[in-house]
Amino acid sequence: MATEKSSPDFQEFRIGTQYSCELTLPSHAGIIFGSRTRALPSKKAARNAAARDAVVWLREDKRIPATDEFISKSPNTSMRSDDVASPTENSYIQQVEKLCQMLGISSPRYDLKPLESDFYHCTAHFENWPGIEPPICEVRNIFGKKSAKRECARAVVEYFRDRRTKNEALARRGPV
Repeated sequence: MATEKSSPDFQEFRIGTQYSCELTLPSHAGIIFGSRTRALPSKKAARNAAARDAVVWLREDKRIPATDEFISKSPNTSMRSDDVASPTENSYIQQVEKLCQMLGISSPRYDLKPLESDFYHCTAHFENWPGIEPPICEVRNIFGKKSAKRECARAVVEYFRDRRTKNEALARRGPV
């Protein structure tokens, strides 16, 4: 008796120096998640984007429950998105790293531009992430490089909080 394949099938494609990925699920033959044309900076980011597309579709189609709990790679721990928002526990830069890891996206690039007298302007850019036009956050006239980057990371955390709140409100409204 043959056993049915139960793991997803990832097909990776190279686009110049970047990568894209398509995913098919054995239980949903004929449906392709991800995109050959969505270029991302790494194979991992491309695979994560395709997997995220599959999860979003499965949740929208009510085939898996919609939840904000994320399972970490450690077998006995889980991480909720609420854990990321605790400024006493983590720096804003660490919070952004955790959020990116949970969302399966690359960390932002912080561009620092010096002004006068040790003041800086900082912007955060997420490269090749559909739905987010760079820069997503900017801070101006912050004293010191580290402070400017930290304040920009704080703005990124706030951006994702606002986005999450809007998404939850849309989910409560239900289908249009």
